[in-house]
Amino acid sequence: MQRKLLPLVGCLLLAGCSITHQRETSVTGANNIVTNSFAIYLTAEGVDPTFAATNLAQVKLVSPPVISDADILAADFEKGVIRLTPEALKRIPKASVQGTLFVAVVDGERLFLGAFWTPLSSFGPVAAAMIQSDQVPGQDYLFLGWHDFAAGRGGIGWGGPWSDLRVKQCLGKLQKLRHVKTALRIFTTFTPGTHPT
Repeated sequence: MQRKLLPLVGCLLLAGCSITHQRETSVTGANNIVTNSFAIYLTAEGVDPTFAATNLAQVKLVSPPVISDADILAADFEKGVIRLTPEALKRIPKASVQGTLFVAVVDGERLFLGAFWTPLSSFGPVAAAMIQSDQVPGQDYLFLGWHDFAAGRGGIGWGGPWSDLRVKQCLGKLQKLRHVKTALRIFTTFTPGTHPT
């Protein structure tokens, strides 16, 4: 009888540990719940942006996300700005002229390819969606940008891929849509190699 019960007890203990682990990894922050309904994942090194833009399902992502919905304190659709927690800002890749690729994900669905990027780059944008990772001391927000390769122009804000309604709906459900006070003057368009602020 004891021999038959031992495997059963072992299975129950493992199941209990697994449930506890799942709860620990899904609980954090002030609201105690991280849903990752909206997330920004870095891509694995060596991903070709041209291939990735049209083959998102095949792009290897680095987990956990570099920005999760719990990291976003406010998203300002008018200015195209997201305010992040201090912990999230520390994880943001340094501004790179060649860009650091990411994939935006909403409710588990990969929406588009983007890049952490600096508009000071002489290389030009590497993706149609950008998060400008240039920061000055005390800045707790980042500008979102977009680029239309066909038209050869871009802008700051919720244009291009950022205007996907699923992004706004998701952030709205999470109650993240709020005004973000910025110290920098904002231009709505820019050309590669010039800073928009």
